[in-house]
Amino acid sequence: FWLRALPRLKSTYMFRADLKNYRLDTVCTPAGYDLIFPWRETAVVSDGDEALCSREALIAQMSSGDLIGVALYEGRVVHHSLAQTRGTVVTESARSAFELQDKDAYIHYCKTTPGHQGKGIYTMMLHNILTGLAQEGYRNAYISCAQHNTASARGILKAGFAYDYSEKALWMLSGHIRLAFKCTEPDNLTVSKKVAR
Repeated sequence: FWLRALPRLKSTYMFRADLKNYRLDTVCTPAGYDLIFPWRETAVVSDGDEALCSREALIAQMSSGDLIGVALYEGRVVHHSLAQTRGTVVTESARSAFELQDKDAYIHYCKTTPGHQGKGIYTMMLHNILTGLAQEGYRNAYISCAQHNTASARGILKAGFAYDYSEKALWMLSGHIRLAFKCTEPDNLTVSKKVAR
């Protein structure tokens, strides 16, 4: 109990992509991979994919309104990213939740299996998702990552997102008490801002 009661500082970067002006470039996909967005073929998720995400979890996310992007390798799901298109968004360090506006999306729950990390799949999937959302008339896409996760932030910027703001929260009692504040200046955004396409 006492360890959970100790205060912890959590910092999150929030990024935004302006989809009205998003450049719809084609993206290079690594050999052997298929990137699909939106993906609806949950029947092909095999038992070997359970460590990444179970078929039941994917179906539940679809029914809640999420659009799913997957990377397949030899027919197996090796990466997934979800695009929430309605409802409330809450990040770990948010002062408060915010409601997604019409034609806005929040990308979350992005996971790649360990054997396929470091191949640029994450960035390419984000690019595919942004392209798909832009073609469907979405206006804005948001994504967040922990401030210490520079690899994720770098991939997010390369995909076409721009820094929007950062949030910091002091967690006590496992988040039951949160003191949070929002910062609009990227005072210590240490990753490269150059967008590589």
